[in-house]
Amino acid sequence: MTETSAMPSPALMVNGAVMDQDSQPPVPVRAVLRFVLGLWDGLVWLLLVALPGVWQSLNFAGFALHFPYVLIGLVILGGVYYAIRAWADGHLLWFSAVLFLLGTWM
Repeated sequence: MTETSAMPSPALMVNGAVMDQDSQPPVPVRAVLRFVLGLWDGLVWLLLVALPGVWQSLNFAGFALHFPYVLIGLVILGGVYYAIRAWADGHLLWFSAVLFLLGTWM
């Protein structure tokens, strides 16, 4: 005779307590922080790097001076996106600090 276990599935366990199948698991704090940092980095890049760089690129000299900073900020923003997708919190903080410093330097 085979016995079936009365234990619930591990997918239904949260912190040792059995969850109802209808209830949602709590949102982890790190996920909220990643979202906030990603949104903050995007706004810093847009408001402090991209918009001033585009507005000052009216002629070729202004374009040659400011557009590389817009691209550098965009590459760093891509790093922020990758750090969020890879759950690399240390890199996310580093990219956030670099993007903020780049934006304030501009």
